[in-house]
Amino acid sequence: MDNLTSRQNSDPAPSHKEGPKNWQQTMRAWTHPRVVTMLFFGFSAGIPILLIFSSLSLWLREAGVSRSAVTFFSWAALGYSFKFVWAPLVDTL
Repeated sequence: MDNLTSRQNSDPAPSHKEGPKNWQQTMRAWTHPRVVTMLFFGFSAGIPILLIFSSLSLWLREAGVSRSAVTFFSWAALGYSFKFVWAPLVDTL
């Protein structure tokens, strides 16, 4: 047991980079062009989910489309439901 604690105490502490020290450095990090680009990509990837899950079914019902046809459009949501399966395949491309 003493051997284990002596090994733990002899290991140097892991080096960590220091984070931003004030709000200006934080804002500078969030306004970096790469971060802003990823923000827009994430926003544009979320719009189809919103349209399919909420708005589209409402619009179709108001347009007089039958309930079975509206239900058929919900099949488009399956792609998002199984994203964890196909996303790694897309990432390798």
